[in-house]
Amino acid sequence: MSSSSSSSSSFNQLDQKIIHLNHAGDSTSPKRVLDRVSRHLQREQIYGGYAAQKLVQEDGEMENVYNNVARLIHAEKEEIALVESATVGWTRIFYTMVQRDEKERRTRFKIDSSTSNSRVILVSEAEYAANIVAACQWARDHEDHWMVLAIPSAKVGDDDENNNNSSTGTVDLQVFDRMLEGKFYYKDKVGNDIRLDPTSIAIVCITHVPTNSGIVNPVEAIGDRITTYNNQRQQQQKVNTKYPAIKYLVDACQSVGQMDVNVRKIKCDCLVATGRKYLRGPRGTGFLFVSSDNIAKDIMPSHIDHYGCPIKASMYQQGVQLQDASVIQFAPLGSAKRFEFWESNVASRLGLGEAVCVALDLGLPKISRDIQRLSVFLRNELEKELPTIRIHHRNTTKCGIVTFYFENLEPRTVVSDMWKDGFELSVVPATSTPCDDTENDLVRASVSYSNTEEEIRAFCIALGASYEKHKKP
Repeated sequence: MSSSSSSSSSFNQLDQKIIHLNHAGDSTSPKRVLDRVSRHLQREQIYGGYAAQKLVQEDGEMENVYNNVARLIHAEKEEIALVESATVGWTRIFYTMVQRDEKERRTRFKIDSSTSNSRVILVSEAEYAANIVAACQWARDHEDHWMVLAIPSAKVGDDDENNNNSSTGTVDLQVFDRMLEGKFYYKDKVGNDIRLDPTSIAIVCITHVPTNSGIVNPVEAIGDRITTYNNQRQQQQKVNTKYPAIKYLVDACQSVGQMDVNVRKIKCDCLVATGRKYLRGPRGTGFLFVSSDNIAKDIMPSHIDHYGCPIKASMYQQGVQLQDASVIQFAPLGSAKRFEFWESNVASRLGLGEAVCVALDLGLPKISRDIQRLSVFLRNELEKELPTIRIHHRNTTKCGIVTFYFENLEPRTVVSDMWKDGFELSVVPATSTPCDDTENDLVRASVSYSNTEEEIRAFCIALGASYEKHKKP
């Protein structure tokens, strides 16, 4: 992601008020969040980091962070791991699940070589580039048995002047149904149509709200379908296991903090989010939800240290092989904290907890209503001021993210001009969502409840003036 503040050095009036329209990138934090981070940093300077952390633990402040994050997404605190970013959380749980699935695949094939030996990762077309890269690299490293398929997006019908392609950007639930029913066909490497065997589906990865548009994927409807399929599969196989046949991983990086995200309604096995976007927390913070019903107590992380998996006993003697379970005895924590590591930024985690409290105090339903109202206002003002603007997925934008482009004006030029005028935006490269139906880099304006209609109107007027300045005669 290219941010105007990092790409432009011409704006030197640091005392000038900046109107922040980049909440999908990195929100400004409320004062109480900054104060909470600062208080702990000051405490570390007085007592040292370890002693300061001990005081936080004794006061129960860190446990409150877990409790409040759990409240935010309607989970239990035992299902929450604090991590450095949504991508860190996503990759930790993704590699954990595919590695376990690969071990089970090999075991099944040894027992019965006639069983299906392929595994499939399904992603949304709106999936974030980091997730796509991780999934594709795993499949490339195991290309004889793994592949990645995108669930096609639903269509909107004929093109119109505000929607230059026929894709809604959101998962087509009818196509997904066909995938689960064994009625979907994909292309093999030579172009032949191959029926997708639903028993080969290992993981469904869905980005709730993407980085490059304001669409909202139907994560609850997808979760209902996966749950129904898993229950039917379990009954058919007469196997009593909590570990699901199809795992469901949701990237809620852009949705947590701007809407009420409920993991119980979504019915996901895992969900990740960051602190720096709509939650308005510090950078370098995030969390991972791992459902205790299905996974948290039944899966070993792919990467561990002695915090997430404490050593219980050591029977070490010189010359013995340490990997023997009887020599160095360790086991993962009985919660999602097994996905955490020893070292962490305590001040930032406390700041994340404070940001969550701000959202809970304001109420997610009110935050969501305010953001949607401002988003509608922004789209209307943009089209009124700039009739030639192209808003990406215009008809299916449902949240605070609005992305757009002009036919003859580079997005980076727009963002640079706006920064000089006191507006913070960002550029979204087309490669950030490589499966979405756009070839254009986009300008992203993302509003939050902290914005006002006056700020948005001023931005649209300034954008109109910038466009007129660059418009070719």
